[in-house]
Amino acid sequence: MDGDGTNFDSATTGYLVSENATNPAQPSIPSRKVEITLPNQTKSIQYSYNYTNLPDTDPLKALDGLVYQDQTLDKLVATAWTKQRLSKARPLFSDSVT
Repeated sequence: MDGDGTNFDSATTGYLVSENATNPAQPSIPSRKVEITLPNQTKSIQYSYNYTNLPDTDPLKALDGLVYQDQTLDKLVATAWTKQRLSKARPLFSDSVT
């Protein structure tokens, strides 16, 4: 804190949204990618279905925006979660980061 009471410490969370992203693990699925970087540099990368352009009558349209993969990266551990249709979310991997 400065002498006049101004606090110079800040905690900034960054957001990056890609509307038309390719998920390397599942390149055939039209996806959106949201990458969130927390102040401690932990990153959350989420892929969701991008079925915006489908007609309302298409049954896949109901999945538009649903997150199907969530990956968390921090300085110690990397973990990825995935949810396949009609199944529970399961960890893909959890590995130490050095």
